[in-house]
Amino acid sequence: MSRSASNSPVDWPKVALGELLGLSNGINADKSAYGTGLPFANVLEVITNESITESDIPGRITISPKVQRRYEVKRGDVLFNRTSETQEEVGLASVYVGREPVVFGGFVFRGRPLTRRLTMAYSRYAFRSPFVRSQVVARGQGGIRANIGQRDLIGCSEFGQGRALRGAPAA
Repeated sequence: MSRSASNSPVDWPKVALGELLGLSNGINADKSAYGTGLPFANVLEVITNESITESDIPGRITISPKVQRRYEVKRGDVLFNRTSETQEEVGLASVYVGREPVVFGGFVFRGRPLTRRLTMAYSRYAFRSPFVRSQVVARGQGGIRANIGQRDLIGCSEFGQGRALRGAPAA
């Protein structure tokens, strides 16, 4: 297999993240809601783990069932941090591989797969790959804190759809 200058396999098409994932902003609640309740995934969990389960999430939040449905993270969803102390950490991704209900915070985007063929194993690799990371970091903005918006994130492309979308085994 030959490779292009960007180190992506030449015969694999590039696909915009917006074609693979639908993005949503996370929950922001009154400070009295935090401390007990559902696991609440925030920036630190996303930055430090390529995949997470409910046991990796120390934060808790008490919210109504209606709010929970809106911000629930499902198995296979990809979480991206939208802000960071450094440009290199902005837009890092973590795949939710757990089975228990969790929600996600306001400094995080949830990417819900738009295709059932996008596997968790592939997502763990692809959204942290050097090819994708270089695009995300380049699109990040900010001086003291680095940020990335949904529009910038969904415009990044990734490679490797050849194998991932032909039924690579799910993890």
